[in-house]
This record gives sequence, C-alpha cells and structure tokens, in this order.
Amino acid sequence: MDLLAVSPPRYLQHEARWIERLLGAGLHRYHLRKPGWPLAAVRDLVAELPEAVRRGVVLHQCYRLVEPYGLAGWHLRDRSGTGRAYQLLRKAGTPAERLSRSVHSIQNLLQSLEGYAYGILSPIFPSFSKPGHGPSWSESALRAALKSEHASGPTAKVYALGGISTERLAHCRDLGFAGVVLHGALWEAADPVAYLKTFQKGQR
Repeated sequence: MDLLAVSPPRYLQHEARWIERLLGAGLHRYHLRKPGWPLAAVRDLVAELPEAVRRGVVLHQCYRLVEPYGLAGWHLRDRSGTGRAYQLLRKAGTPAERLSRSVHSIQNLLQSLEGYAYGILSPIFPSFSKPGHGPSWSESALRAALKSEHASGPTAKVYALGGISTERLAHCRDLGFAGVVLHGALWEAADPVAYLKTFQKGQR
C-alpha cells in the first residue's frame, strides 16, 4: 500500500527538512496544504526543498507554483473537482497522472474520479485532528463503492484519510484502498519519520 501525508495547516518549524526526510524514508507523496497562506509563504517553503524532493510534493493551493518548481502535481478540493480549476488544467494539457482530488461522499467516489490519478476519501474513521468528525456512510456501502470503482478496469486509485492508525492498516487494505494518508497523528508524533516507519513495518 502507498503511504501519503498531508501537511499540518499551521506553520511547522523546519517543515522543509521534515518533507525531505519523510520522502527520503519512502513516503509516496507529500500534500502541502496551508489554508490562508499567501502565495509568497508557500513559495518560500517550496523553494527550500531540493529539486529531487519537490517531485514528491503535491499542492492544494497556489497552483501556479507547480510547474516552475517541478512539483508532483495539483490537488483539487471536492467541490472544485470538476469545476473551473480542473477544466483549465486539462485544457492546458495537464495529464491525469498529475491530478488528484478530495472526495467526501460515496456518490463522488463513484462518479468523479475520471481524469484523476487518485482520490483521497475522508473521513474513513473518526478523525484524530477533528473531534466529532467521522464517516457518514456504512462500511458495507463503502466496501461496495470501492469494489464498484475498481470493477470496470484501470481507474484512479483511492486512498483513505481520517483516523488512520497502524492497527487499521490491514482493515484499509481489506476494504480495497490503494493506500492511506497520514495527517493528524503524524504531526502529533514526537518523530514523524519514526511514526511513518511503523506503518511501513505494518505492511510486511
């Protein structure tokens, strides 16, 4: 299973170094999401990264930085996943392999991943970072949707976000997810890289 991570929304001291270490330790993609940050602040953080590291970073905002800095791609929010931003990117010739989107409903999981490399579905379990935030569907409905999504041949991958722990890794695999996304618990850990490695051990 692939392991992805979403940045903390707040300022994180030495974040560029943490990104480099996480990707160097085997993280598949690092999603940089900083709500409310101006373009200059996001650019300064990206500019700190070595060129090889940038190829593993996906932006949730400030999309104009992706190409100049050689980043991995663009991530769109659920409500804009088929809107103007998506249309402009595809019109510009952006390949699906560099596009991902958030998904928060079973309906969107089934209908809105065409043209994307992958979707991130959340929340799968009660969230660590958002108390009271949990799934609005049954596990049986989720399992059926994931099976349907992958039953028609090559399609976008689906990753699980929300309440992910090492104890739930095997369950996510059994449900049909291609991987998991680490977020709240990752940044609560004293050493995020060591925390990532516990998931890698859980895959064996």
